[in-house]
Amino acid sequence: MDTRRRPYCCRNTLLLTILSMPLNVQWQISPCTGQASQGDIIQWAKRAVVYIEVDSYVRVSMGSGFIVSPDGFILTNAHVVRGGVGANVVVNSGTPSARRFRAEVVRTGVPSGDKEDIALLKIATTGLSALTLSDALPREGDDVTAFGFPLGTELQTNSNGPNISVRKGSVTSLRTDNAGRLVVVEHSCQTEQGNSGGPLLDRYGRVVGINVSGIATFIGGQVVSESSTKFAIPAYWAQQFLAVVRDEQAKAEKRAAELREAQERVRIRKEKEAAEARQRLENQAAAARQALAVDRTNADAWLALSDALEQLGDGARAMGELNAGMQSCPRSIRLYLRMADKLKKQGRKEDAVAVLKKGFEIEPHNQELSKALWDNGIDLASPTVSLGVVTTQALRDVVSIDMRAQDNVSVSVIKLWVDADLLETVTTDHVVFQWDSSQVADGKHTIKVAAYDRAGNKMETQETVEVLNYPHDKPEPYVAEAKEAMESGDIAKSARYLMKARRVAPTDNEILRRLANAERQLGHQGIASTYYAELCKQLPKDIEAARALAEVGGGFALHCDYVKLVESVGPRATIAPENTPAAYLNRARSSISDGKLDDAENYAKSALEGAPRSSHPHLMLGQIYLLKRMDEWASFHADRAVKLAIWNDRYTNVLAGLIWAYIGNMEQVQKYVLKSPVSDRSPAWAWASRGWVLSTMGDHINAESCLARAKRMDAEHFKFIRLPQDLNLGTLNGKLGELFTTVVQLGEPSFTDPLQ
Repeated sequence: MDTRRRPYCCRNTLLLTILSMPLNVQWQISPCTGQASQGDIIQWAKRAVVYIEVDSYVRVSMGSGFIVSPDGFILTNAHVVRGGVGANVVVNSGTPSARRFRAEVVRTGVPSGDKEDIALLKIATTGLSALTLSDALPREGDDVTAFGFPLGTELQTNSNGPNISVRKGSVTSLRTDNAGRLVVVEHSCQTEQGNSGGPLLDRYGRVVGINVSGIATFIGGQVVSESSTKFAIPAYWAQQFLAVVRDEQAKAEKRAAELREAQERVRIRKEKEAAEARQRLENQAAAARQALAVDRTNADAWLALSDALEQLGDGARAMGELNAGMQSCPRSIRLYLRMADKLKKQGRKEDAVAVLKKGFEIEPHNQELSKALWDNGIDLASPTVSLGVVTTQALRDVVSIDMRAQDNVSVSVIKLWVDADLLETVTTDHVVFQWDSSQVADGKHTIKVAAYDRAGNKMETQETVEVLNYPHDKPEPYVAEAKEAMESGDIAKSARYLMKARRVAPTDNEILRRLANAERQLGHQGIASTYYAELCKQLPKDIEAARALAEVGGGFALHCDYVKLVESVGPRATIAPENTPAAYLNRARSSISDGKLDDAENYAKSALEGAPRSSHPHLMLGQIYLLKRMDEWASFHADRAVKLAIWNDRYTNVLAGLIWAYIGNMEQVQKYVLKSPVSDRSPAWAWASRGWVLSTMGDHINAESCLARAKRMDAEHFKFIRLPQDLNLGTLNGKLGELFTTVVQLGEPSFTDPLQ
């Protein structure tokens, strides 16, 4: 069992925001005068006692209060309103004249004890009856009367709110603190939950206390009994509380007065500054008019006049003067820019763009105009481009060509031509291209560079140069230079000199052999295979050439009689023996050439039985079924080929991708052709296939770059590609068959080793 003091109101745990206090409050704290009877005093006091309801998120709590000022100030307990989200006050509750008001909490005491359990409320009304706070301390035994609304609405009998209860008693004890100050008035008036905040009056009708709590017995958290001992906060604590409020009110009034004075000073200063600024603008406008009277082509004066009128608030005249300035000074770009800016601010974007375009016609290279047009989504300015050939003499060997471009927005593409041949396409604004001048004949050549921006604007420049790569008419000096470079480890330089020697002596097979070996050492397998194939044509019984061609994967070996030649000379050959998977694949290729697709299919299946984990039989079957128009089977074997091949098997990925291209499965084409990495050492057919796929994706810039590289590496086999006509006309898709045949011819291995 638990016996403790408890307040006479339902509490909740939410905090209510304390609002700012109104000004000019006059508190009634003087004692009552006159010879009124006790009944009159009670009836008069009842008009000043109010019922309080407090809203919370959980429930509605209630309490009592009393009016201390005719203009709507009310005292009650702080615990009555603390934690609520809003309070309602009923004046004359329970009577026909009851009125309900929304109350604001002006201030609450610090909740450190009963003497601070005080709150001041304000309702928006005047002419109310008010109680006075007693200046005198009560004495033990004095008669007192408690006013309030015990149990709140539980005792309500009409729709006007609960009726007030008046209960008499006496002061039973005055309890003080260590300093001898009265802190609690104990009395015997019977009060209940709901009386909290109500007044405790003496026999003269003066407030001597504010009812706050009593002693109750709790069992299991529930009240089971209450004693007759009740408590109230002494009235002089309420007086001190109101004195604090008055002091805060005075300080707030002082701060408000100081703020009003400061605001007035600011207003006066701003008015003075505005007047001075207006005078300056009027003077500026007058000076501009005087200048224009002397010279109507003074663009600065037109701008100054327009700006002054704009800031003076005469926007229409400002626009008119600016338009007159444009007519008088038609080549002043600043006037066009200012007019476009004003039109854009008015929401007239189309008119602003028209003005900018008119200015651009006058000065097409003005950066401010270009930027203003681009800000409106229009780019009319062409990029600038420069070309630098890093040499001071006649060109020879590899030459550095420095290309730079600039644009008001951004450079999209730079293209390089030598004569009519497109050599490079890049998407940066600066590139240094290494051009092998030995690829062209000696003499004069034109190097041209063009730059494009994102809007398609173009600017180009060109330079005529002289190429002198072959000062000697015999191969010996070049061969000697190549030998020296090879011995020093510069294989690329050796290959360049061997190319020169070959141009001078095109029928010298030894030079051709050295050149093919050098390209092979550089990793240029496609170029090497071309040279080995040509060497085999010149020397049909050269076993070493045939072996080298087979080892670098030259497709030419599948279309000639070298296999029979090597088989006839004995065990030195590396050609596959009869009835091996490699031999079956060679026969399948021959059958395809002869148009015997059924025989080719049988040979390819025999190869697959002998080498079930090899990708090459599946690739062969994919080609055969493609020719037989059995697309599902062609796609099946292409899929099996890429799954069995190692991840970097470029030929398998590319050829399978082209099989899917015939079928129309472009997703697989892009996946496997673009999956194959390319580099400076990649063969021409790999670059060509990549360029074809990029063109189908609409990436014509990178497509053109790849295809141009393929043509530079092997112009003979890729002469069917025309740049940029095929890309511009969309005719490249129709050349898939030629591309497919070329890839097979150049890239397919010659099946000279047993397949695993």
